[in-house]
Amino acid sequence: MWKQDARELPRQTAGEQLLAEGSHLPDGSTTTAPSSGSEGLQAVGPDPERGTGGLRMPSLADEFNYVAPDVRPLPPALRWIRERLFRIFLVTVFCGTILLLAVTWFTDGEHDDSLLFLPCSKKWKNLFKYSSIPLVSIIFTWWHVWLGIQMCFYPIKFVGCCEPYLGWQGIVPRRAETMATRSCDIMIGHLITVGEIIDRIHPDDFFSSLNHVLSAISNAVVEKVMKLHFPSVWEMLPETVKTELQSKVMEESRTMFSPVIQDLKANIESIVDIKQMAIDVLMEEKPLLVKMFLQIGKREFVFIQHVSAVMGFIL
Repeated sequence: MWKQDARELPRQTAGEQLLAEGSHLPDGSTTTAPSSGSEGLQAVGPDPERGTGGLRMPSLADEFNYVAPDVRPLPPALRWIRERLFRIFLVTVFCGTILLLAVTWFTDGEHDDSLLFLPCSKKWKNLFKYSSIPLVSIIFTWWHVWLGIQMCFYPIKFVGCCEPYLGWQGIVPRRAETMATRSCDIMIGHLITVGEIIDRIHPDDFFSSLNHVLSAISNAVVEKVMKLHFPSVWEMLPETVKTELQSKVMEESRTMFSPVIQDLKANIESIVDIKQMAIDVLMEEKPLLVKMFLQIGKREFVFIQHVSAVMGFIL
């Protein structure tokens, strides 16, 4: 039962709980939800060793809890230059080359040759050929590195004929099982544990999120039990009494729900395989897997493209 319903856990619970757990107090400290066995909210003030940035997640006993350190921001001028450094490089190289060619073309006295119907000197023609080499290298290197990165992820489905021989499919979607398994191995157990994930589930929040589902199931069960054991009594009851009876069952279910969640937290490893569930979802939703890799490595991919363009210019 639990393994079938595990996929229906409310996805918004973690996000809402993060906001609830990260509430700031007037004195500048942060409130966090209690870990297992504690009561009430805990106020976590600034940590001089770890920095004040980031929210402190609910921790379990002997579990590592990462708090992102504060990074000293660069001065506005340096930050502006850093964000536009590659563009400045491109503008400098291309505009500088065009300016050099224009100046030498006008200063040359004799135009005894031509280049694409443009009269010029032999010296200027040779200069044009040599100066175009680094520009073409920049464009070609940048383009083929960008294309190589794109081919790692797209197309998501095989395109071509005689699969897998004549055509192409992105490396990540083609090896979706391997990529999903490795990413889940890194995320679940290293970056965040199953215990920390399940520790965010609170009975009241869980019950409220599944209230409509539990209500429908409870009403169906009550009606089935009454028709099975007391069919005549159930038929004689007015609708108002039936509704009140079903509401009473739901109220009693809420009081019984907290022990169920506590048992789920204590035995989550034997009830639900969250890592395998995540792997299955990523294998079924290959666009999601590709999007995850692209978002995580966005800065690195851009850095690789920029460095390749610069290396193409230098070499």
